[in-house]
Amino acid sequence: MSVTDPRHRLAESPRYLIYHTHETAHLYIKGSRRADVVIGGFCGDPQTACIAPDESYCVVAGSGLVLYFLQAPFADYAYGQTSANWREWGRTPTDIYWIEAVYSPEPATAIRFVVDPLDEVRQGVYELNTADFTVEKLL
Repeated sequence: MSVTDPRHRLAESPRYLIYHTHETAHLYIKGSRRADVVIGGFCGDPQTACIAPDESYCVVAGSGLVLYFLQAPFADYAYGQTSANWREWGRTPTDIYWIEAVYSPEPATAIRFVVDPLDEVRQGVYELNTADFTVEKLL
């Protein structure tokens, strides 16, 4: 798979490109000699991603979401582990939120995402505060 393959691209900004290979999301740092960074693993392919307007973080979503802070050391993601580089939400195996769309309004202090409209319990639009990681259902 090449990062130039448009079928696997999820999001792009001036400095970063997010793409996926099967169930794994990767971050390509443009102009860097560093190997691509694994930024998420999902049950099924990731569905959507976005990069904050100020490029301070990115989000990859599908079976839940992974908020990945775009800062050194750019550690590779590992499911169920904690790191200063990422946080997870809605990914507990018995309570998965199936996310179909995600975006980051300006300023880059929140993430909005859409949960599967066929999920009668969780469907709706949510907002996640990137500072304290609280989630509020908006609709």
